[in-house]
Amino acid sequence: MSTLAPRLRFKEFESTFFSKVTLGNVTDYFKGFAFKSVDYTYVGVKNNRIIRVSDLISDSIKNNNSMIFYPEIKDDNVDKYRIKYEDIIVTTVGSRPELKESAVGRGIYITSQHNGFLNQNLLVLRSKKSNVSKFIAAQINTNRYIEYIKSIQRGNANQANITVADLLKYTVFVSTTSEQQKIADFLTSVDTKISLLTEKHRLLKDYKKGVMQQIFSQKIRFKDDDGKAFPDWKEKLLGDIATFTKGKSISKADISIDGMTPCIRYGELYTTYAEVIESVVSATNLPIGGLLLSKANDVIVPSSGETQWDIATAACVKLSDVAYSGDLTVIRTSLNGVFLSYYFNSAKKREIASLSQGSSVIHLYSTHLKSLKIEIPCKAEQQKIAQFLQSLDKKINAVNEQIEQTKLFKKGLLQQMFV
Repeated sequence: MSTLAPRLRFKEFESTFFSKVTLGNVTDYFKGFAFKSVDYTYVGVKNNRIIRVSDLISDSIKNNNSMIFYPEIKDDNVDKYRIKYEDIIVTTVGSRPELKESAVGRGIYITSQHNGFLNQNLLVLRSKKSNVSKFIAAQINTNRYIEYIKSIQRGNANQANITVADLLKYTVFVSTTSEQQKIADFLTSVDTKISLLTEKHRLLKDYKKGVMQQIFSQKIRFKDDDGKAFPDWKEKLLGDIATFTKGKSISKADISIDGMTPCIRYGELYTTYAEVIESVVSATNLPIGGLLLSKANDVIVPSSGETQWDIATAACVKLSDVAYSGDLTVIRTSLNGVFLSYYFNSAKKREIASLSQGSSVIHLYSTHLKSLKIEIPCKAEQQKIAQFLQSLDKKINAVNEQIEQTKLFKKGLLQQMFV
């Protein structure tokens, strides 16, 4: 049995060492049950929910997806598959192990009671009496753990699997029960902070969504600096007040290491989406010439996507001289671009989606956008709306930054404790 002296430690425990043991030494396990479709229903009580691989996200069980339940009237012979508080769930079949949703080997620490039953392709690790489950769970999903799962995975590019025997050979560090508990309590306090910040982030996003609906339905109106009401909004066709241009199709041959022009492409726009883009989202550099370059106040709309909702989004670019790729449509107008991008993503998102065409790949053409009827406030009210919504986004982004920093802090702690 090897030992470790962690870099970071509570002072009262500094005279002792961590011992290195296998996961099988410190936990008992059981596999999930292969529930058949004839055995479950789509309505039921939370305590009888059946947890599947697809129900897991990066660190918890989903509560917003389609759930299945084991009927209460059935026999109790499945009770041995019930998940308990402080269990660790691990997926034995899933996608590649880089900790995406449903990834093979992912470990989920259970923080609540009444979690239901475990389905097939999952197993429960339950800490043995002298060990603290939260302490053991903290050593799962670390970089070292992910690398280990990569080394034992089998299967193809689409689906991987691991054996229980290999999983239980993974090495973890243990100390006295009192030290494990103190570390677990501290990590719980960090997790609580992350949870509170995450809830704050969610509430701010919900508030933003609600207030946008109120603003663009004109149930909430702004006033001018003298407290007077702004004029009524006017309805116009987008095609009467805007011009539409498609970006330039870009191939690998167009890209140059000596290029001077950065480029915005659909992939980056979609994955890093926000109503207002204030910096370049792509590192692609292109040689100058023959490109459609951005201007401040441009609004861009993806002109194709896998679903209607992919192309119902718009983003305002507050920078100049950036190239647009060919899968983007650029809207130029005298309207406040920031206002228009928020307006599209709230009041007009469903309507824009309905204008698109196609089956496997959805397309949205400028001829469709030209026919879009929009209601427009005066310039001054556009500005007030844009500034208000941008201020909300700053608060949302600040909280998100706090979440990421706290997660990095926790990651750093774990590295110093267990590496």
